Amino acid sequence: MIPDMVPDINICSLNNGSKNTPPLSVESEVVGLLEKEKPKKLDRSQFSDKELAFIDLYHRISLPSGLGFLPVTKRSEELDKVLKKFAADFDAEEWKEKFREAVEYRRDVFRTNPRKYNTLVQVCLLNY
Repeated sequence: MIPDMVPDINICSLNNGSKNTPPLSVESEVVGLLEKEKPKKLDRSQFSDKELAFIDLYHRISLPSGLGFLPVTKRSEELDKVLKKFAADFDAEEWKEKFREAVEYRRDVFRTNPRKYNTLVQVCLLNY
């Protein structure tokens, strides 16, 4: 006769098999993931109205595509160079077309390289 085996519920693979440590609940794991994935927001006070208009146009056209375009979240040396060169007197219609072309180009590249990301700086530098 084989004795009834009762599993030890205090041992869990989530806690590396140590006893007396309760396993993580699904709720705590989901909350932890949500806290880590909060998107960074752009501090709009760091940019001029023209720079914001340029960045907003990029966001409106590129981000909804779901093709790996990254949002502008903070100033950087590279971003400052691009904004100085392109955003000061940009033509909104011209840049709408350039951002749309970047989305279409990315759509083609995405089929072969879905892990590559694009930034506003990269899009601007590819156009000139």
